[in-house]
Amino acid sequence: DTSGHGTHVAGTIGARENNIGVIGVAPDSSLYIVRVFGDGGNFLFASGLVAAVEQCVSAGASVINMSLGGPMSSNFEDNAFGSLLSQGIIPIAAAGNDGNTQFSYPASYSNVMSVAAVDSDRRLASFSQRNSMVDIAGPGVLVQSTLPMTSPCEVCSGIGSFQYGAISGTSMATPHVAGVAALLMSFKPSASATEIQQAMLDSAFDLGTSGRDDSFGFGLVQALAAAEILNGGPLDGIGGGDGNDGDEPTPPPPTISPPSPTSTSPPSPTGSPPNDGTCDPGFSLFRLDLTTDQFGSESSWVIRRNSDGATISGGNYGNEQTYEELACLNTSTECYTFTIFDSGNDGICCSFGSGSYTVTLDGDVIQTGGSFSAAEEISLGSCGRNNPVSGTCSQQGLVPIDLYLRTDSYASETSMQLVDENGELLEFADGLVSDMEYGLTECVSPSGCYNLTVFDSFGDGLSGGTEGVFIVSFDGIEQSRATSFGSQLTVQMGNGCVS
Repeated sequence: DTSGHGTHVAGTIGARENNIGVIGVAPDSSLYIVRVFGDGGNFLFASGLVAAVEQCVSAGASVINMSLGGPMSSNFEDNAFGSLLSQGIIPIAAAGNDGNTQFSYPASYSNVMSVAAVDSDRRLASFSQRNSMVDIAGPGVLVQSTLPMTSPCEVCSGIGSFQYGAISGTSMATPHVAGVAALLMSFKPSASATEIQQAMLDSAFDLGTSGRDDSFGFGLVQALAAAEILNGGPLDGIGGGDGNDGDEPTPPPPTISPPSPTSTSPPSPTGSPPNDGTCDPGFSLFRLDLTTDQFGSESSWVIRRNSDGATISGGNYGNEQTYEELACLNTSTECYTFTIFDSGNDGICCSFGSGSYTVTLDGDVIQTGGSFSAAEEISLGSCGRNNPVSGTCSQQGLVPIDLYLRTDSYASETSMQLVDENGELLEFADGLVSDMEYGLTECVSPSGCYNLTVFDSFGDGLSGGTEGVFIVSFDGIEQSRATSFGSQLTVQMGNGCVS
């Protein structure tokens, strides 16, 4: 966990009661952890989140904690969460940290519990998003929890602490609610997931406007009160003599700290090639030949497996040096995105030397370059019908519309919508974060006609500051790729479109 975020979240849920550090809300719970983000912590495909949820379901999870979110909704994700409650699983997600009234997903899907954050005085955290989908609140300000013991740890560097530290966010509030859900399930195993969820909402300590409101939902989560609802009355020997007159909430569970979506590190997107430079059957040998310019430390690259966001990467190169990077990619069934970056925004040729790069697969040259600005990318492998997301669509007799969007330095100017031939809005996204990558898959009928429009309110497309890029494909075939498109770009696709 090079970020530290997931370790902090996991500690809030399950840190053991061992007289060391902190105690989790459900210290006897078993955690199954699925990694969704890459090491940078800044990328998420809908397919990756759904795959993570499916792994949790297969592993027998009863509660799924998702301390993550973003402004882009997806029917693909929404459908995946729709049946979890009926399977006895409660999905819980962070309401978002933008301090506005926008929706964040997956928290704002109707079948997911959305968690707001409050401080120790039960005041709404300034960053906590407020909207009609917020269900409940949990402690989320300066939450003390576990951290990685050694570097790299991005969170640790920010707060100057390893092993334990205090962090704020709805990501920290969410594991408190997830931990309570786990406690209640162990308290009354015969209760259904719907009954557990309803007990949590009915017992929440009301904050803000009387009844449910957009800031706190139904109120602050209460472990003991929810257990008593499930018990049908007071629990003997618990809570009767603490001076609580009924006006004060039951104290929140013992620990305060965030876990991220239940996670195990995903399998590496590549296999290390043996010394003879060959790969196992079905795998292709990826080779990057890189010559740096006079500022080699500005150059880096990443290969991202699109099915789950897993990555490998390289960087910290010397000046005017030549490097060879090898990896084995499962190109027979997987789709990968290779991106080369230059933090100086001047590529690697030819302002400060004659740098260059060449990408080959099994000896075939895929791309050669060097003259770009901030980044350049290519797709590798089975990026059409055979990738995992496309396969999910095809099982339903549908085809995928795949969107990859990397925002520029002025993401507040950017928004996106996808509509069908009847004008029905299928997807919409705004409130995006600058210099961030987003992935979206929508399964649609191949016989329809669809318009995907990307807007830029300033009128310079995705070329403000650090350049972004917009790539869309229909049924595995790229339809458009653009950076500079003015105020808007509309891509029409589908077999039902009339020329």
